[in-house]
Amino acid sequence: MLTTTTVRPAATADLPAVAAIFAHYVETSVVTFEETPPPVADWALKLAGLRDRGLPFLVADAGDTIAGYAYAAQWRPKPAYRHTAENTVYLSPGHVGRGLGRTLMTALLDACAAAGVRQLVAVVVDEGDDAEAGRTSAGPRPDPGRDDPGRDRSAESSPTQNSPTPSAGSTARANPSLALHRSLGFTEAGRLAAVGYKHGRWLDTVLLQRTLGCSRANSPDLARRKRPPHPSQASRDVFLL
Repeated sequence: MLTTTTVRPAATADLPAVAAIFAHYVETSVVTFEETPPPVADWALKLAGLRDRGLPFLVADAGDTIAGYAYAAQWRPKPAYRHTAENTVYLSPGHVGRGLGRTLMTALLDACAAAGVRQLVAVVVDEGDDAEAGRTSAGPRPDPGRDDPGRDRSAESSPTQNSPTPSAGSTARANPSLALHRSLGFTEAGRLAAVGYKHGRWLDTVLLQRTLGCSRANSPDLARRKRPPHPSQASRDVFLL
């Protein structure tokens, strides 16, 4: 029997499930640079902070479980950035491959436009084909130094831990998050090479951007958005990805 999934605003009762979804990716993947899963209390602060700014935090409600979530947070705390936000989307491991990422992102784009967001930015960790192509065009990866005491020597023994170099006759795995964002109209705005180090690997991030609402020539409707709090009050943004 098929279960209907509904995208709706997140509630406090959803946060334990949201925390569990994120914890899975923190502990088992490199798609987030967090290394310690945030507790539910931190998620409560995140939800409250987004509500205060009028920004969306959505969940995919599959009836008896939360199948995923997506939200948009202010890109930077300085006031002039108030019409730019950064999106985040994660799915429960048991609900990937069903199109829910697109469903959540489509709803988030609509909610961001309604909230007065003009530019939506995505920061995607790149570990697939695009990482190698991007590093080739941008130049060699920075060398962390042979004498770095924090360097994971085990990563040097296996090229597959450092790069997605395919074996003969195979194809390296493409990045599904990059593919999703590009299919929704995001364009690449830049690449930061080897800015993250996790699970014995140096990792790139790709910046993508999509314009919502008014054109470059028009001023935004300031009345549609609350002015964000002073940066000194930004403690509610306790984590990013």
